[in-house]
Formats: sequence, structure tokens, C-alpha cells
Amino acid sequence: MFTVDKKWVLELCQGIEHHGLDIEWSCNSRVDTIDMERLKAMKRAGCWLIAFGVESGSEEMLRLMRKNSDLDQARRAMKLCREAGIKTSIYMLVGLPWETEETFKQTTDFAIELDPDFLEVFYAYPFQGTELYDIAVREGLLEEGAFPVDSYSRPAIPSLNFSVEQLSFMRRKMLRKFYLRPGYICRTLLHTRSPKVFGSYVRYGFRQLADLMK
Repeated sequence: MFTVDKKWVLELCQGIEHHGLDIEWSCNSRVDTIDMERLKAMKRAGCWLIAFGVESGSEEMLRLMRKNSDLDQARRAMKLCREAGIKTSIYMLVGLPWETEETFKQTTDFAIELDPDFLEVFYAYPFQGTELYDIAVREGLLEEGAFPVDSYSRPAIPSLNFSVEQLSFMRRKMLRKFYLRPGYICRTLLHTRSPKVFGSYVRYGFRQLADLMK
């Protein structure tokens, strides 16, 4: 939520410039808290990447999770970042109780449409005290009082339509479809700034490929 307070963002970036701080940094943001004035100030202050919680390519899923943002706002945020010369990463979410084959496909297709520099796919996690936790208990996806251990390595709970194993496969499928595009691979390698970064991308790419092919 780095960009939520425009006045604070501009003042911070001006301070970084004023004091001559030669730093590179990244931040998280919402797609509805971005404009070109903020982006230009952030770029001058050393921001090289912004990560956005897009979450889904389904308007219905965004409504159910009460995201209070829409697909057009995500499109606009990506466009503005490209124009400002700032790289982007997006976070997508799989495994909400209402996930279907169609919503999963919409999310995958939307991630490819947005074409960010990086994609992260997370599993829905029912923190105790949240409405999602209550829904999971009510729908029989989680025993009341249980505290799921898994959150990043594998799904914490199944959904109404998919098992934990299926959700894990779906996440790998989305990442494969995004990262194994020839155009994406070529663009990423061609835009590296040094042989060291190029080598890091290659090594990391092979590790991710091995993981995604499991």
C-alpha cells in the first residue's frame, strides 16, 4: 500500500532526491492508487519495480472477495508503469471457495494480457477472525478451531470445486503458461543490464522450470 497516500509519496520521493540518495527500491501498491505524477516522482527517486495485488481476472471473483478494484484499473496501472519506465509484478490468487475452471482460466488469461515483468501466484489463506475463515468452516473446508499450517508451499484448504492437490497443480499450470512464453523469455533476457544479471536470470529460470515441471 505504498502509494495510497499521494501527498506522502511525493514528499518522500522529493526528500530522496533532495538528499541525493542513490538507491534502488521496489514497493507494493493497489491498482487504483496510481497516477503518472506519483510514478514519475517514484522513478526519479529510484523505484524500479511496483508489485500490484491484481488477484483475479474475473470481475465476479473480485466482487466476492470485495477487492474494490476492477480489471480496467489493472490495465491502466500496467500501462502507466510501462510509460513511466517502471517494471511491474502482479499477485494472483487461487483457491478461494468459489474458484471454478472458468475463473481460473480468466485469471490465467488476464495475467498474460497484462504481461507484467513478474508474476506471483498465491493460495487463499483463511486467517482466523476473517470472513474467509468463517466461510471455510461453514462450507466444510476447514474444521472450526483449526489453524492451517501450509500457506505458501501448498494450499491451506481445498475449495468447493478443487482438492488441495488440484489447486497445487493449477498454480503450477498458470506459472508455466506465463513464464514459458517464448516472447517473455526473449524480452526478459534481452533487457538484462549486465552479464551478472543475465546469468542470474538463466540460473533462476532453470530452477523454476524444474520446480514447475514436478
